[in-house]
Amino acid sequence: MPRSLDVAARDIVFNGPYKTRDELEMALSQGALVNIDNFDELALVEQVAASLSRPGRVGIRVNFRYGPAPWTKFGFNDENGDAQAALKRIAAQPNLAFEALHNHCGTFQLVHDIYAKAIEALIKMAKRAISASSRPSSMSAAAFRRAIASSPCTTCPAATTERATC
Repeated sequence: MPRSLDVAARDIVFNGPYKTRDELEMALSQGALVNIDNFDELALVEQVAASLSRPGRVGIRVNFRYGPAPWTKFGFNDENGDAQAALKRIAAQPNLAFEALHNHCGTFQLVHDIYAKAIEALIKMAKRAISASSRPSSMSAAAFRRAIASSPCTTCPAATTERATC
């Protein structure tokens, strides 16, 4: 839909828990940023990106334990090491360019401290991603800012980034 509204592919973030191969091929080939949700999707993205003439722009969706009940419905978990494993796998792929971290703290989340915890966790993860990258240029300072800005909701008072989306 955004392309039908003349939104440049570079300005599109393709997010969601289920993406088809056709959708991934279209998004990656046109230069959209794809947030990867799980290891099966990562494998599919790796296959699609292998045929691209330029690196596919990707991010990962991350979940954390925020309190007694974790929000682990979607994304790579940070505490069990899945998120770090995904980042290492992406860094090892010359046809993938890691650019973003995404997090969704839950639907109708009214506890603002959870957003602050998510921001802190994402900053730590972004720093780990930069230091662990075998291709540091794939995680530039601008990409770091986008990674941090891609997580908290704009309605969250803890959001102190220049651009925040859900």
